[in-house]
Amino acid sequence: MKRIILASVSGIALLAATPLLAANSTSEINQGGTGNNAQSNQTNSTTKSTSKIDQVGQANNANVTQSDNGIVLNADGTVYTPSNTSEVKQGGAGNVATVSQQQRTGRGSNVSQIDQSGAGASGTASSGSTADVVQIGHNKSIITQTGVASFGVVRQGEATQAVGGNVSTITQDASDSALILQNTVTPPTVVGNYGGNRSTVTQAAGDNATTVVQSGLYATSTVDQRGNSDAYVEQRGESQTSDVTQVGDDNNTGVLQRGANGNVLVSQTGRSQRANIDQNTTGAASLAAVVQIRGSGNRGTVTQTGDSLIGAVVQAGTTNEAAVSQTGATSLAGIAQVGTTNTAGLSQVAAGSAAGIAQYGTRNGTTVNQQGTGNQAGVIQADVDAAAFPAALAGRFEGLAAAEQVSRNAANVSQSGSDNRLLSLQRGNDNQAFLTQTGTDGKVTSIQGGSFGLVTISQGGIGNEARVVQAQGSSNNTAAIYQ
Repeated sequence: MKRIILASVSGIALLAATPLLAANSTSEINQGGTGNNAQSNQTNSTTKSTSKIDQVGQANNANVTQSDNGIVLNADGTVYTPSNTSEVKQGGAGNVATVSQQQRTGRGSNVSQIDQSGAGASGTASSGSTADVVQIGHNKSIITQTGVASFGVVRQGEATQAVGGNVSTITQDASDSALILQNTVTPPTVVGNYGGNRSTVTQAAGDNATTVVQSGLYATSTVDQRGNSDAYVEQRGESQTSDVTQVGDDNNTGVLQRGANGNVLVSQTGRSQRANIDQNTTGAASLAAVVQIRGSGNRGTVTQTGDSLIGAVVQAGTTNEAAVSQTGATSLAGIAQVGTTNTAGLSQVAAGSAAGIAQYGTRNGTTVNQQGTGNQAGVIQADVDAAAFPAALAGRFEGLAAAEQVSRNAANVSQSGSDNRLLSLQRGNDNQAFLTQTGTDGKVTSIQGGSFGLVTISQGGIGNEARVVQAQGSSNNTAAIYQ
């Protein structure tokens, strides 16, 4: 059974005044069964176009095309504010929905909503449903897909578009893929709506993939995934914000930002996580942070270029790796790790920057390299104190022993330039610190609390100061200063 309802409402006087243009138009199509095709074409609209398609069954196809007339003003000087609205609902597996909406005047809006529900065979892409939305103008797209192996695509804006303001939301569950491409361009005139880019992707189960690419002003991206999923976010423009949250094991995130005023936060919970942030920004301080907790074998990397940067990696667990690299003046970098057998690497090439690494646990390693003048570096390595980390808290961090007192941590810090400052603080036994300054007017302080410690300080240049403190009551410690 197929039922098709098509309705078009317009006034006779309006038709007479604008014989080549369509006024309000409404289209409704309902289909039941398999292998159906529904098509709604609404073009040359001067006011409002509305399309609804409802299909129940498998392997159905829905296609919606809507556009305005491209004219900004009527003959009497009044302004066109056309709008396109499309709603597609499909129940069943293997369905396809395609929506194309275009507003060329900059005054109207496009709204698309696609709801697909059905179950395909896991791992078989052809058995899932596909939603494909293309919008030009002031755009809003909502895609909801339930079942596995679905694919949601949203393309908003184009390289030559002189109107903007894109909002996209995709919600999926397991073994699905999402792709969002958004573009806004600052127009030559003030005509139009320019709200920037906003995207939200939520994938509730595992084995998903998300790609978001945004170009233009005021970009915001939010990705929320669960288990064995991949996320890639690319933002180019000004005032960019990216927030990625992943829960479960074996997740991967890559974020790239180019432009001004970038902000990134990647939060991962589980084992074998990978996070890589690459920022090359200008303007005010840009921020990039990776937080990885309750897991082992995680890797967090932050690479930044610009000035007044802030980069940080926070990890809790075992055998984790953290790296922060910054090129630019007056920047701040920090790494914090709780657990055992973790490694931290920090590099800064600039002047007037500061770096800090804190490691709590045992058998951890740190490397710091700073090049420039007026830089500061601080390293704290301490064993796990039973009073500070009671058993109930330690249980939250995989591989953390609350009462372990043997540290065996190692710090390797080098600074080149003048007027640099370096502090190394290690608590526990069997710690090693290798501290090097090349330049003038540098100051180094190394403090060790515990036995069997080793400190080596090397300074090349004039006007340098070095100080080593090894705790009273400890034994078998070694200290060497070379100037």
